[in-house]
Amino acid sequence: MEYSSSSQFMDLPDEILIFILIRLNIIDVLKLFGINKRLDNILCDHEVTNNLKLFKWSSNGDIYPLDNKMLDFLCLKILPKIHNHVKSLNMEVSSIKRIIRSAYYPNLCKIALYNIDINSAIYLFNSKKFHV
Repeated sequence: MEYSSSSQFMDLPDEILIFILIRLNIIDVLKLFGINKRLDNILCDHEVTNNLKLFKWSSNGDIYPLDNKMLDFLCLKILPKIHNHVKSLNMEVSSIKRIIRSAYYPNLCKIALYNIDINSAIYLFNSKKFHV
């Protein structure tokens, strides 16, 4: 019996697709944008996009910034589409300027920064205006 796993995946109800997608690495999930309109709508669902972890990590727990190509994709194509749903941004500190400047996040209530050194933290949290 021959079958296509991708068509079976897309035949699932939206609720089950969302359930699956929120358990995957968000970077891998966001790479699915542009496959089809239905999947794009599901990827924009607030349950999928409210807590974003925008960094890479190794199996031993080390955290790395996203490469420029992926950051371009996120900042130019994805974040402007989903910005209203984002409540939490987790990012490697070297990416903060590009990610924060790529969209207005009206529902953002949490930012987590990784690989931040003491001088950067002092600068960010002691400046009179938060300029990233």
